[in-house]
Amino acid sequence: MHAGYYFHIGTGNGQEYPHAHMLASGNYCYDNKTVKILREDISDEWETFSTSILGKADSLFVPDMEGALKRIPREYDPNAPYADWMRMKAYCLTVKTDDNFLLEDNLAQRVAELFKTTKPFVDYINRAVDYVKEEIK
Repeated sequence: MHAGYYFHIGTGNGQEYPHAHMLASGNYCYDNKTVKILREDISDEWETFSTSILGKADSLFVPDMEGALKRIPREYDPNAPYADWMRMKAYCLTVKTDDNFLLEDNLAQRVAELFKTTKPFVDYINRAVDYVKEEIK
């Protein structure tokens, strides 16, 4: 359940997975308790989350809204700046790249540098995962 890093080389024949090339930080498989903790943390700590966590990620990364709820859960303000994050069931930041990105020199170094910018996000997610795991013990 821990968040991590994913680098996907697609066929290059389209802009959507699995054809697109993509970098992703996060995870798609969270249990309901972890999602609940993440929603509470993000809504309670929005300023910190938006500046110290999201603000450090390279601007190419965007939240992956695939599979998100159509509506914001009723316990959250639909007009809040974090409202879209409350719709998420999977917490992941993604970047879709083109063939040129793959063909430029130093691919591994460039990928590592991009992922490094999302480490605060991955750490934040994993803190919630660890909390839930400890609660279960």
